[in-house]
Amino acid sequence: MNALKAVKKLEEEYGFLPVRLLRETEALAHVKVKDIMKPNIKTVPSNMTVSQLLELMAKHQYTGYPVTNESGELVGTVTIEEASMVGKKQRDRTSVGAIARPNLDVVYPEETALDALRKMSKQETGRVIVLDPADPKKMIGIVTKADLMHALVRSSE
Repeated sequence: MNALKAVKKLEEEYGFLPVRLLRETEALAHVKVKDIMKPNIKTVPSNMTVSQLLELMAKHQYTGYPVTNESGELVGTVTIEEASMVGKKQRDRTSVGAIARPNLDVVYPEETALDALRKMSKQETGRVIVLDPADPKKMIGIVTKADLMHALVRSSE
């Protein structure tokens, strides 16, 4: 009965909350980023052209990449959406760095999958970069929406 009262209070405060959403939120709150991240992520240099990026995306079927500067440091992310906004005639002359989203939000290994989801939602992106807490300029992984979905499936087994 106390759980029903708590849900009713949440619904009054936030609106309708489906039970499934509450279960999924609870499940993601118990999963660490380090347990679902993909290590050894592929990055693209900021001086790569948009044409080269689109070829890479077609070959590897990833729709977004972290962008690095000459020192290998994270400077942003680029997705197929940004690349497709560049006119065909401009793609050979436009660098990835010119269209990349600035480094938006990152997560650390000890944060939860729910933290990662919130950051993705806030930035309206399908991925978030995982940084090394001992060296915040060092990328150690990536978490995508697909990784979150896999975590949910595993938690329901």
